[in-house]
Amino acid sequence: MQRCGTNFAYKDTTDYNPGILKDTWENIKSVLGASNEFLDSAEIALNERITSPFYGYFVVAWLLFNWRLLYDAFFVDQEILYKKTGLLRSEYLNSLFPNPLSVEFVAHSLVFPLLLTILFFWIFPYGTRIFYRKSIKNQIELKIIELQETQKEKREEKNLKLNKKK
Repeated sequence: MQRCGTNFAYKDTTDYNPGILKDTWENIKSVLGASNEFLDSAEIALNERITSPFYGYFVVAWLLFNWRLLYDAFFVDQEILYKKTGLLRSEYLNSLFPNPLSVEFVAHSLVFPLLLTILFFWIFPYGTRIFYRKSIKNQIELKIIELQETQKEKREEKNLKLNKKK
């Protein structure tokens, strides 16, 4: 389908399409040109950020510190909030963090999640390494026991064959 003098292919998105972001990105590339350096560098930067464990840890930490905000926003009925606090949902959510420049807002939105991210990112791998080494050691011991059992069975079979020949 021609649109604004470009080869932009319109796709029906009424049904769920798991590759919608990829399709959208491909459409943007086709409109601007496949060899656009800006798009290439933006794609590389976006892929690095999406696949970075740091950002994943930060999102998890942010969710841990701000669970109440999300819970109240999505799962608590507005009538219950009104009966409990006398505020509408939007007013109640604004009251949780009244000023975006307040210490509490900055702490809950940035500082605490960042500290927890640092804990996840730099401290936990050491603990994980200890458990991983123990797991490898257990696997090796299990393999040794399996080999010993196999050798024992082979010896018993060999002894049975020798006894049958006598």
